[in-house]
Amino acid sequence: TENSEWQVEEQPANLTPEELQAAAFKKAKVSKSSDGRPICPFYTVGGNAGCNFGKDCRFAHQCLIDKGSHPTKDCKDLHTSKAKQILGL
Repeated sequence: TENSEWQVEEQPANLTPEELQAAAFKKAKVSKSSDGRPICPFYTVGGNAGCNFGKDCRFAHQCLIDKGSHPTKDCKDLHTSKAKQILGL
């Protein structure tokens, strides 16, 4: 499926991949990057395939959880209690 990268064996609070994706998208819409720019919600949930603007995007392409340069969906900490708290789950 489209959301196959969100499917994992251990998810916070037994959330579905779609619920994780929705929470990350919602959180990204109100979050700022470490340099103060808004975070791109499309990159957060879809990586480069999710954002149509790529490196020309005016929003920051940054992980919500660890502030790394990868999409939140690819974060090694996505299924931790820290991520659950950050994503408001």
